[in-house]
Amino acid sequence: MAVNQYEREKIIERTNDGLVQVARSGKYPYGGKMMYGYRRSQDNTLVIVTKEKEVIQSIYHQFINHTKLEDISKMLNITHNKSKFTTTFIRRILTNERYTGKLTYKKEVYKAIVPAIITKEEYDAAQKILNKKIRKKSNYLFAGKIYCSCGNIMTCTHGTNHLGNKYHYYQCKPCKSIISENKIIIQIDSRELEITNFDNTLIALEREYKNYTMKLSKIKKKYVLGAYNPEQYIILTTPLYNEQKKILQQKKALLAAGRVLTIGQIAKNNRKDYIDKVIAFITIPPNNLTEIRIKTK
Repeated sequence: MAVNQYEREKIIERTNDGLVQVARSGKYPYGGKMMYGYRRSQDNTLVIVTKEKEVIQSIYHQFINHTKLEDISKMLNITHNKSKFTTTFIRRILTNERYTGKLTYKKEVYKAIVPAIITKEEYDAAQKILNKKIRKKSNYLFAGKIYCSCGNIMTCTHGTNHLGNKYHYYQCKPCKSIISENKIIIQIDSRELEITNFDNTLIALEREYKNYTMKLSKIKKKYVLGAYNPEQYIILTTPLYNEQKKILQQKKALLAAGRVLTIGQIAKNNRKDYIDKVIAFITIPPNNLTEIRIKTK
């Protein structure tokens, strides 16, 4: 029995060593079903499937231009008369770094095995948007921005009082330090700190709004020329209009608050975006005995 176990382990070890040599020779080391966008040639190298490559590039292009996963799914299923383009499928495409030509196998990185379909810049831009969407799901205003004096980022937590009202807190588990979100807001509003990058922030918002206007104009021209049907046009333009609406809300909140950093005067539904625009990070002193330190953008 022990011999059989030993033999099995040696077989697995030899197999793994053999697959590493396959990868080092420039061949694709994985078996099974091929990932979307490629087919396996007779010599075990990967070849791009042109039609599937165009779909992958379209997914990245639309997503980077702020089209929702649900809308990309609808568009692809309409244009290809299929129903396989689910949001799960699209997310899997967007999070697969191999499409940049980078393959990591057994802790080694290979850049000549998988032909690139997208650029690293496109992949990074997609990850940035995906990560931002994850952060925006949080109801915590200062998520990712609160640091303990020990250097650790403070995690979000909450408590409920006897009336059933929920309160948000930030805590550092190693230091057992904790501070409420309300206390942070009160300290910010009482400090009357000037937003050092106020003018540049406004300029950046205006530039962002203008970029969306240009994108909308290009889509409209293609629609007039017959490149899109009415349903496709609505799917492509709606998320861009929503982003413009959000920018206008951010600009309105910024102008309403003025150059002095304030949270209390901002409408609750705009506070998260306002904080993301003007606050870089906040450091909480030991045991909250002194004022918090605020770094504006």
